[in-house]
Amino acid sequence: MVTARITRIRSWLARGWAKRKRIRLIGLLRVLGLARRAVPKPVIGPKAYVQWWRRILAAITLAALSAGIGLALAAGLSLMVLVAGFLLEQAIA
Repeated sequence: MVTARITRIRSWLARGWAKRKRIRLIGLLRVLGLARRAVPKPVIGPKAYVQWWRRILAAITLAALSAGIGLALAAGLSLMVLVAGFLLEQAIA
């Protein structure tokens, strides 16, 4: 009685593992572009608007990117000015 139950449980676990493995493989193939993906159905009607938190996240991301690019440009320009000043001093001396 107990061994039959254990055998059934082992069989059930083995089948479940194989099924999960198959799903993972198809997911990997979809990520690599080798298997088709289901095209999401477009949302229509009153729910077709962007959520408020996505708009806030987009605004924060835009501000962070703008600030980061501005800082990078300022740092590059100041580095060029410092290098030019150093080279000018070396040329004069």
